[in-house]
Amino acid sequence: MRRRVLIVSILLVLSVLVVQRLTAPNSPPRVSIDSRYLCAALAAYIPAEELTCADCTYAAVDKSHRLPASYVPPVMPVLLTGGGSLVPEAAIALTDLFAEARQRKLAPRITSAYRSYEDQARTFAAWFRQELSRTHNLDRAFDNASRYSALPGFSEHQLGTAVDLNCDGCAPFDREDSRNIALWKFLEDEGYRFGFAISYPRNVEALTGYQYEPWHIRYVGKEYAAALFAQNYLDGNGVCLSAFLRAQAHP
Repeated sequence: MRRRVLIVSILLVLSVLVVQRLTAPNSPPRVSIDSRYLCAALAAYIPAEELTCADCTYAAVDKSHRLPASYVPPVMPVLLTGGGSLVPEAAIALTDLFAEARQRKLAPRITSAYRSYEDQARTFAAWFRQELSRTHNLDRAFDNASRYSALPGFSEHQLGTAVDLNCDGCAPFDREDSRNIALWKFLEDEGYRFGFAISYPRNVEALTGYQYEPWHIRYVGKEYAAALFAQNYLDGNGVCLSAFLRAQAHP
């Protein structure tokens, strides 16, 4: 009798695992690293290239490639917690992402979405002043602020496709809050399904120039996001979004 009960219990557990496997979201198969997607080390003292794209939705914006001050994407208000504006495709995708997150008992909040060139200038200046008050050294303050805030023209937020997410009720960017951590893990694990990529993954600051920012996601469409995810870039293997996008533009 005990043996029969044990066998039945094992079969029930196996059936649950099979159902979970069948109903789990499909992850794209991992593939070998494409060398075209590897970020080059940041070169010092080389002037940044100004982009000339009329529609820069999929342009590589990083410390070496900047948007002109005149670039203004066709953004619309986002009717989600925290507000802000994004281009329509990104706004729709973010709405779907929020719905999925809430189903998982997460409470995302937009901390920052579209920022104009002028907005970014004010944002960087504010962070620089904060660092200067702490370090009392101009060079050190500039370097510190540059690790987490972009100079005007160099921010993905100007594209209208990038957004910073923290949990509702959490201190923004608080790495110790378990609610933030749970939300950011969701973004890393599932964001690609909605067309979003993590612009600054862990262990690549020497290549991107920006610290690990799990809260900063950029809409690049489901096809690109899945292809990048399949490169295992979130493990800090040197693959980064900007190199990936440049490869798509110039295969």
